[in-house]
Amino acid sequence: MDKGKLFIGLGGVVLVLVIAVFAAYQAAKLWAKDEIHRVELEREVARAERDSILAVTALRDSFKLETQRTIDSIGVATSDIRRFVDSLEQARATQQLSVRLLRTNDAVEREVREVFPEFANAMRVTEDLTDPEFPIQYIGFPVQFASAFIIYRQNAEAFRVQRDSLAMLDTLNLEIIELKDSVIVLTELNESTFRLGFDSAFARYEQRTTEYIDLLNQPRFKLDVPALSVILGSIAVGALVGVAVSN
Repeated sequence: MDKGKLFIGLGGVVLVLVIAVFAAYQAAKLWAKDEIHRVELEREVARAERDSILAVTALRDSFKLETQRTIDSIGVATSDIRRFVDSLEQARATQQLSVRLLRTNDAVEREVREVFPEFANAMRVTEDLTDPEFPIQYIGFPVQFASAFIIYRQNAEAFRVQRDSLAMLDTLNLEIIELKDSVIVLTELNESTFRLGFDSAFARYEQRTTEYIDLLNQPRFKLDVPALSVILGSIAVGALVGVAVSN
C-alpha cells in the first residue's frame, strides 16, 4: 500500500471528523441560543402577566379600601341614628310618666290643650254633680272632632308596628353585616394564601428559568487544544502502526 495515499486517507478522515465535531458543536450552540431566546421570551410573557395581575389586584385593593371607608362612614351615621332613636324612646317614656303623674284636673286640662292646640278653642270642661260629694269633671269636644282622635289612635298603632318592625329589621341587618364580615375575613384569608402561593411559585419559576438559561449558556462539551492534540496524535500513531504492520 502506498504510504502517501494512506496518509492522505487518514488526513481526510481526520478532517471529516473535525468538521463533524465542529458542526455538531455549532448546531448545539445554535439550538441553545434559540432555546434561550424562547425561554427568555416565555419568562417576559409570564412577568407581564404577573404585573398585570398585580396591577388589577392593587386597583381592587384600592377600590376595596375606598369602599370600606364609605362603609365605615355609613356605619357611623347609622350608629348616630340608632342613638337618636333610643333618645326619642327615652323621651317618650319620660313624657308618659310625667302625664301619669298629673294630680289635678287643671293640670290635665292644660296638658290636653298643649298636646291638642287645634282643639283648644272647641274644648269644654264640664262637671257631673250627680254625687255632690264626688263630682266628676269631663273634657268635651264636638262630635265632629271624634274622627280626629280615631285617626290619632290608628296612626299611633301603625307607628308602633312600624317601629317594632324597623327595630327587627335593624337587628336582622346587624346579623347580616356580621355574617358578611365573616365572609369577607375568610375571603381575605383565601386571597392572602393565594398571593403567598402565587409569589412563592413565581419565585421558584424565576429561579428555575435562570438556572436553565445558565445551563444552556454552558457548552455541552469542550473541544480544547489538548484534547484535539490527543485525538490527532492517536490517529497518527494508529496510522504508523498500520503502516508498520503492512510492511
